[in-house]
Amino acid sequence: MAFHPHIDLNTLLLVQIVVALTQSTIALVLWRTHRRYPPTRDWALGAAGFPLSSLLIALRGVAPDLLSIVLANVLLLGGILKLTEGLFIACERRPPKVAGWAIYAAGICCITWFTYVQPSFLARVLTFNVVSGCFQAAALVVLLVDNRGPTRATRLMIGAGTALTLVGVVLRTAIDIHKMSDTDFALSMFVLTGIVDSLTLTAGCTLLTSHWFQSRLETIAQRDPLTGLLNRRAFKEICDLLWERSISLNQPLVVLMLDIDHFKRINDQFGHAGGDKVLRAVADLLVRKLRPGDLVCRYGGEEFAAILPNTSETQALPLAERLRSDIASLNLASLAHQRITASIGFAQRTSGIERWEEVLAFADRALYQAKEGGRNRSVKFVLSGVDVLNSYRARAEEPSAGF
Repeated sequence: MAFHPHIDLNTLLLVQIVVALTQSTIALVLWRTHRRYPPTRDWALGAAGFPLSSLLIALRGVAPDLLSIVLANVLLLGGILKLTEGLFIACERRPPKVAGWAIYAAGICCITWFTYVQPSFLARVLTFNVVSGCFQAAALVVLLVDNRGPTRATRLMIGAGTALTLVGVVLRTAIDIHKMSDTDFALSMFVLTGIVDSLTLTAGCTLLTSHWFQSRLETIAQRDPLTGLLNRRAFKEICDLLWERSISLNQPLVVLMLDIDHFKRINDQFGHAGGDKVLRAVADLLVRKLRPGDLVCRYGGEEFAAILPNTSETQALPLAERLRSDIASLNLASLAHQRITASIGFAQRTSGIERWEEVLAFADRALYQAKEGGRNRSVKFVLSGVDVLNSYRARAEEPSAGF
């Protein structure tokens, strides 16, 4: 006589309905409050049908088969598929929609066939297990493959719940095929693992959304809202790292300052909206023309700063000239083809300089020379002995960090 602990199936089904309602409510709230995070839409749509499918399963034998079997599986398998697609997107992977929906459609057709044409409870169970198992396995793979970064712990938690559900699917399949126990016990174990998976998935999706929101806030804090470039604070933090790397690797480094000529005149003639268009156009050009490893920011007003790692002043001069020429070639029809020019100054790190801010100050002086010399030109700063002496004096006059 087979032994297993007594589990009341009706109680489990009631708990499953409550958990499904909670899951769908949380998923809907996440979607409504974080619509810009794409996975929340799939999670909300996926979880929406879970409460009704759980209720229909609980009414099997009372409600018609079309509702308690076919519709219940349509909602349940469709929900699992949408949740899986959301997890793919959250893990920055493209979900295999064609394959997923093809498996889903084939599964629903088989369940319908084994309900009306060749009625077979075992065949329906095996069909559901195979289809849901495919979705769960795909989710588990995407959660665990290349699992690095700040969301690693959350993805591992969701993966653990998914793995538990897969174990439940395998156990239910083995029990039903080999008749190792009664059907109610097999279904009870399946429902129990599903409840645990729903709880971990709900918590995991909430944490993933929270992480995305926090990252978005940090990005907003680091970016200039008009141009999308780094702001001065973020620029300074990253420049500190690039400066240390340049020194440790003994690589050249250039700091570049750029200022849009006669910007006040543009604002006066075309208004602040016209000035904003010019700023965005110049910012987009800088992003396109500089290398991926170069760092550029909106330093203030119409002024931009860039730090160019592993770049010498002989390389920086033609680059600055290309930037100046490209800016002069900008043609903004909405500004009545107003000619836009820029002045550029740049300076290279030398052995006598210990902080990148000093090189920035030298680049700013070169920029001043470019504007004094007639604008729309690039000027290289040449370090003299007096400049080195003043630099040492400035550092000597700084307050020490003593006790």
